[in-house]
Amino acid sequence: MELYRLFEFTKLSVNLHVLRLTLNMVHVTILVVPVKVLSRLLVLFKNSAFAVAGAG
Repeated sequence: MELYRLFEFTKLSVNLHVLRLTLNMVHVTILVVPVKVLSRLLVLFKNSAFAVAGAG
């Protein structure tokens, strides 16, 4: 009986660990993607601003 309980507990903790890892990955993705997009937009904006300044 104790062994079964231990097994259930282990299963639960493994599931929680996997869930936490998944959430961390999702969180990192949510944080990283906008930053990448923003930096790319900034570079584009800077390049076009320089082009306009150069033309002017």
